[in-house]
Amino acid sequence: MLVSHDRYFLNRMVTSIAELGPSGITVYPGDYDDYLVERAARRELLEAQARNQGEAHRRDRAVHRAFPLPGDQGPAGAEPHQMLERVERVEVERRTRGIRFAFPRRRAPAVGSRCFAPPQGVRRHVVYAGVDFEVERGERVALVGPNGAGKSTLLRLLAGVLPLDGGERALGAHVAAHYYAQHQVDALTPTLAVLEN
Repeated sequence: MLVSHDRYFLNRMVTSIAELGPSGITVYPGDYDDYLVERAARRELLEAQARNQGEAHRRDRAVHRAFPLPGDQGPAGAEPHQMLERVERVEVERRTRGIRFAFPRRRAPAVGSRCFAPPQGVRRHVVYAGVDFEVERGERVALVGPNGAGKSTLLRLLAGVLPLDGGERALGAHVAAHYYAQHQVDALTPTLAVLEN
């Protein structure tokens, strides 16, 4: 399963598309282009069904209003207008511009102090202070924040690529930290060959 904004990539990689809408998740087989065609076809069909049902409903109500029959009973003793109300309506979802959600901010307890130590002679800029957390085996953590908030710095600190200015970084038993840089060229030695790197 993947999330991507790259249509070309999706067309090459996926075998189905899951669309999250107001009524839930709809799965479309095929690539992204297949999804767009099928979604448009389904929507046209639903809109036509809703139009036809609305017209039939209005026509039937007009007939029953124009020619009321005293004691006119349909199946199970229901009057015709009551029967019309029981017909399941075809609903067409309104087009949405997107799904909006927000993650509530949660402050970590102020235990310990960790910050990135700048080189000698450079003004000290604390990136993180009072950060304390644990990641248990099997947990997956998404690090979310605006550009420049220090996400990459925190990952480098956790991976041991950058030294801690204070506090500690402890790995559990049989845990090895690996780091793949956002800009991988930063982690390579340009003078070495590809195989040596």
